[in-house]
Amino acid sequence: MMCTFAYEGYRDRLFKSFRSLKALNECVLTPNTTLPEATRQNLEILIYVMSGTLEYKDHFGAYSTLPAGMWLYVGSGSGTTHSLRNPSPGMPCQYLKAWIKPLKRDYEPTYQQKWFGTPRLGRWITISALDARDDCFPVRQDASVHLVLLDGDQKLGYSFTRNRFGWLHITRGSITVNSEKLGPGDALAIEDQSSINLYAHEPSEAILFDLS
Repeated sequence: MMCTFAYEGYRDRLFKSFRSLKALNECVLTPNTTLPEATRQNLEILIYVMSGTLEYKDHFGAYSTLPAGMWLYVGSGSGTTHSLRNPSPGMPCQYLKAWIKPLKRDYEPTYQQKWFGTPRLGRWITISALDARDDCFPVRQDASVHLVLLDGDQKLGYSFTRNRFGWLHITRGSITVNSEKLGPGDALAIEDQSSINLYAHEPSEAILFDLS
């Protein structure tokens, strides 16, 4: 597991969290592996299946088989007990998991999954937002999450409104953000910036958290 911030036994020396983003982990489940059940409270959870297949089930009876490219949103609210499993007999499953602190405690638990289609190169896709714009997940925090695919030598910008912050995570490829070159698993905290400029050195993918 590749962890950002503090998570279970891992402690980041620089960041315990970043604004409302509490955890961001890249995980790999080996074939035929089931994680123990876990109960989460007062977290807005996003899961992105990067490769392989992931099964999700919870104590409310929700069950999903998520192929690569699928997103899952779990608003744990007052409490959700769930488990994750890689059902494949031979292929690992790699997924990204984000925890976001909600605006208030003890919301009613909720669950959604979405396929956002094949992203167009060089275009931000909104995965979640408080106002649920563009049919995205209605995460209950003033935070939006965006995905982008870039081809090699492609450029793209992103503008922040006043008093906003960003966390950019690279899932694959190589991207220079302003003057910082980042590779898979690298991330960049963005503060006191009105915009960022991305340049992809090869086919790449990144996820941006726009935070209050």
